[in-house]
Amino acid sequence: GIGLSTARRPARPREGRGEVLVNGSLRKWLVPGIPFLVSLVLSATTVGTGVFWQDSGFYLVAVKGVEILYPPGFMLYVLLCKSWTLLLFFVDFTLAVHLFSAFCAALAAGTLAVAARDLLRARGSWFRVLEDEPGSLADWVGAATGCIVAAGYTFWFTGIYAKGYALYYFILAQLLWR
Repeated sequence: GIGLSTARRPARPREGRGEVLVNGSLRKWLVPGIPFLVSLVLSATTVGTGVFWQDSGFYLVAVKGVEILYPPGFMLYVLLCKSWTLLLFFVDFTLAVHLFSAFCAALAAGTLAVAARDLLRARGSWFRVLEDEPGSLADWVGAATGCIVAAGYTFWFTGIYAKGYALYYFILAQLLWR
């Protein structure tokens, strides 16, 4: 012979019944990515370029001048938001601040999606939710959780105006995740 092998290639391993075959690394990014994009699109379509109600004007002034707002200071928000506006120098300042909130809300939605997925997959004695391995159901539930959170009125509203709530939602989501 000429060295041609007649052996068959082994079949690709399949996941459980009814599960969509998606590359593991792609699925890893889809779970936070879908809610991130949903939140970002919702915020981007409703964000404004003007000052919103209550004290968002104070926040805009504090970010513009890197000043202390109230006794707590909110310096983490002010410094991160000021850095963001410097990166987006080509965008109107007020819009850039609102886009910072939109970005933080999107990060929070994605993080909550991953937290929900990981909770369903937890096998420890404290956080075990399901007896059996949920498979890709955990991915879908995580993505749905992040999208539902992103579309909620309070969460969505924090993503379109100049206040630190969206950043704090992101920090809280990270704490819930880990």
